[in-house]
Amino acid sequence: MMQHNIRLLIMGCLWLVLCLPTASGQDARWEEYTTAGKEALTQGDYAEAEKMLLSALQVSQTISQQDPLVTLSLHNLGRLYYAQGKYAMAEPLYRRLVAIAEKGSGPRASLSVAQRLANLADIYRLQGKFTEAEPLYLRSLAIIEKTAGPDHPELALSLNNLAALYYERGYYHKAEPLYQRALAILEKIVGPDHQHVALSLNNLAGLYFARRNYIAAEPLYRRLLAILEKTLGPEHPNVALALGSYAALLRATNREEEAAKLVARAEAIHAKHTQ
Repeated sequence: MMQHNIRLLIMGCLWLVLCLPTASGQDARWEEYTTAGKEALTQGDYAEAEKMLLSALQVSQTISQQDPLVTLSLHNLGRLYYAQGKYAMAEPLYRRLVAIAEKGSGPRASLSVAQRLANLADIYRLQGKFTEAEPLYLRSLAIIEKTAGPDHPELALSLNNLAALYYERGYYHKAEPLYQRALAILEKIVGPDHQHVALSLNNLAGLYFARRNYIAAEPLYRRLLAILEKTLGPEHPNVALALGSYAALLRATNREEEAAKLVARAEAIHAKHTQ
């Protein structure tokens, strides 16, 4: 099955903060270290990226513990650890980010708190700390609904990831309405054929498959495939993953011949991308 977590794996968000205008010498050093960290990560040199981003954090803290560069440095280093699966190392950074956000005021600050609570909850969930994660997700959801309304995209992401927590614990009856609501929000915001909708469809279809509700899962897998083929092309690796998921359903319903065709197509896509 494809992954359920769609919040933190959008790595393009990691470096949105890098190209800020700077003025002082300390700011220039911060940008130098941060840019070097980005370049090291791009080259797959995680050790060098960590070294540079830690240096950027140290520089930011010499300016002021409340400086915006501290927030950005914590964000970047936390994302680096997340990308490596070093969730225990990311955890204290995300706790600090929550504490910083909680010192703000107004709707924008409230949304920042909600986003960071959800990110910290993701880190807890990925470590299997479900008891710690659940109340943070619930608090995040409450803040977003109160501040931004019931159709905010961040709400859909938080609903999805809380549903993933319930899914991973086997609480399918709790996960289902959350996945359904997340899907409805995304369809309203970005339209029915967007890649984010495809991810949400995958999550709900995977839940139905786990519950052996194959009748409900199959049209979602069909729709998922159609969206991915349209938006990414018929030979994209994500299409191969979706083909594999749909093939598993076909096998579960004793349609081996149909499943074999999908598996063969998925293998051909994988082979093309491993050449």
